[in-house]
Amino acid sequence: MTARPSDSTTQPGRVPLWYPVVEDADDWSRGLCACFSNCGLCVMAYLCPCVLFGRIARHAWLGDDCCFCCCCSSLWLCGCVGQYAHARTHGRIRDTYRLKGSPVGDCLLAVFCGQCLLIQEAQEIRYRNGSVVDVHI
Repeated sequence: MTARPSDSTTQPGRVPLWYPVVEDADDWSRGLCACFSNCGLCVMAYLCPCVLFGRIARHAWLGDDCCFCCCCSSLWLCGCVGQYAHARTHGRIRDTYRLKGSPVGDCLLAVFCGQCLLIQEAQEIRYRNGSVVDVHI
């Protein structure tokens, strides 16, 4: 991963804004609209998104901390705070597996395509690590 300045003005005393650029990023294993390849996951994402988000966040950030899982589950219900937490979690998954995307894209997806994004994240975790995100309905 390399960093590039986001603007060309590098005046003395002024710190340029930096953003990470992944040169050889992989594609996601499933597209954003591949929701219906796992119907159980789809139902969970649309009926209980907070539970699925908690499980995904637990995997992305801490592993097996149940308290963190419950806190993340409740964040989903908090409007902008929940969308920000979802965007950060998506970015964490993207960085962990070196996948294509950007922080701005993460935010836009979390705001406008939250449930589809949950399904994509759960499918990616399952694809990369087996059945880490336990979704049995």
